[in-house]
Amino acid sequence: MESLAFLEDLQKLPAVSVESPLIAADILQAMGRVQAEQFSLEAAVGVESVLHSLFDWRNIPDDLGVAYTKAFPGTGSPLYEHYSDLVGRGEESVRGFVSSLKGKLSEIRIESQLENWFPGYDFELAADPTQAVWDLKGVSSDGLEDILVQVKMQSASAVSDVIERMEDHPEVLFAVSQELFDKITDLHPELADQLAPNGSNA
Repeated sequence: MESLAFLEDLQKLPAVSVESPLIAADILQAMGRVQAEQFSLEAAVGVESVLHSLFDWRNIPDDLGVAYTKAFPGTGSPLYEHYSDLVGRGEESVRGFVSSLKGKLSEIRIESQLENWFPGYDFELAADPTQAVWDLKGVSSDGLEDILVQVKMQSASAVSDVIERMEDHPEVLFAVSQELFDKITDLHPELADQLAPNGSNA
C-alpha cells in the first residue's frame, strides 16, 4: 500500500477544526445546497431534451410528414401546430392523435420490408385510410394471389382484440408490434404463420 506515502501531503490540507464541530443545522443546510445544485443540473438536462424534441418536431422526418398527411388529410396545419392544439384539448385528444399517427407511420415503414419478405410482390397502402380489414395489399407480378396485411402497432394489452381479428380474417397477415408478436405467439403458437413482427410499440 502506497497510501502512507501521501499522509504528509494530506496533513497539509486545510481541515475543519475539532473545536468547532459541524452542527445538525449546518449539515442540513449543506445538504440543501447540494440538492439544489443537483436539481439545477437535472432541470438543465430536461430542458435540453425538450428543446431537442422541439427542434426535431419542426424538422419532421420525411416519412413522418407523409404519415401525417395520410392519417389527417385536409387538416391544413403543420404537424407540430396540430399537436399543440390537441395538447390544449387534453390527454385523450393527444393519445388518439399519437395512436393514429403511429399506426400510419408503421404502415409506411413496413411497406418496403414486406417487399423484401415477399419478392415479386408490390405493396401499396389502402386508398381508404379507414379500410377495416387490411392496410396494405401486395400484388404479385406473376399473377399469384394478393397478400392482405393489417398493421397493429399497439402494446400487449391489445392482444385479445388482435387475436379476435386474426380469427375473423385468417386470410390476412398481421404485422404487429414486437410486444404483441411475443404475447400472441406465447398464447397461440398456432397463429405464428399469420404474424409478422414490426418493431417495438415503444
